[in-house]
Amino acid sequence: MFFILSPGSNPIADLQILGGQKLPKKIKKKFEYGKNFTDIPMGQGAEAKAEEAMKNCNANGEWLILQNIHLMPKWLASLEDKLKEIAKEKGHEDFRLF
Repeated sequence: MFFILSPGSNPIADLQILGGQKLPKKIKKKFEYGKNFTDIPMGQGAEAKAEEAMKNCNANGEWLILQNIHLMPKWLASLEDKLKEIAKEKGHEDFRLF
């Protein structure tokens, strides 16, 4: 899922709603920002951290948002390869990458 944003917008609040934080308590699964829902601001040197986080989040069923990937155009091919690897593995059904 890609978000195309205007300057100053932030999809985190909408993802928190999607994750169940602001839904009725009877909803079983909740994804809480900073707990099992995290973000990584992409920039110089963030590639390794993002790849490790994708691996861990896939294994644990967590949500991950990679912010500002437009700053990393050369890395996007590597991201695509990593996503193909993840798709081949039996990951957690709750894993989401934004």
